[in-house]
Amino acid sequence: MSWSTSDERHFINGLSYHRGKAIFPTDKERLDLLIGYRDGILLRSDWGDMDREQVLAHVNEKIANYPKHIPAYQPKQGDKK
Repeated sequence: MSWSTSDERHFINGLSYHRGKAIFPTDKERLDLLIGYRDGILLRSDWGDMDREQVLAHVNEKIANYPKHIPAYQPKQGDKK
């Protein structure tokens, strides 16, 4: 059985947690992790059974739900978005 869109969404939801405990305890750290994850998956060429658009929409929704006062990671000039 291959990795599905649902599996990837579950993985995204669990980023920064291990066995239910936060390993990146601050909102800033979790936000940076989500942004780094998103930037990394934009380079993915093989999506297997995953729906690229649904995965990207899910991670972007998670990022958008963070309070606006948290300073987000800013990619360097020339980095792909």
